[in-house]
Amino acid sequence: MGVGCWRSGSGRYTGRAAAGNAGFIVGYRSYLTEVRDRTAAERRAGKTADEAVEAVAAALGSRCPDRARLAGAIKAAYAEAR
Repeated sequence: MGVGCWRSGSGRYTGRAAAGNAGFIVGYRSYLTEVRDRTAAERRAGKTADEAVEAVAAALGSRCPDRARLAGAIKAAYAEAR
C-alpha cells in the first residue's frame, strides 16, 4: 500500500510500505518534514509555488520517483508556509 514517498532505511523515498508498519510512519513523517522545511525556505526566498515545486523536486531527486504526489505535497506545504 503506497501513500506517497517516504524515506526507507536505505535513504531512498519509495511509495510502498506495509499498512501499519511503524517504519512507514517514521519515514513518511521524515519525508513530509523535509518537504515542509525545503518549501518554506523557498517561499521565504520569494519563490512562487511553481518555482518551489521545481526546486524542491530537484533537491529530492530520484529519492522520490512519484513526482505527482511530491508536487501535491509541496503545494500544500507552500500554502501553509509563512
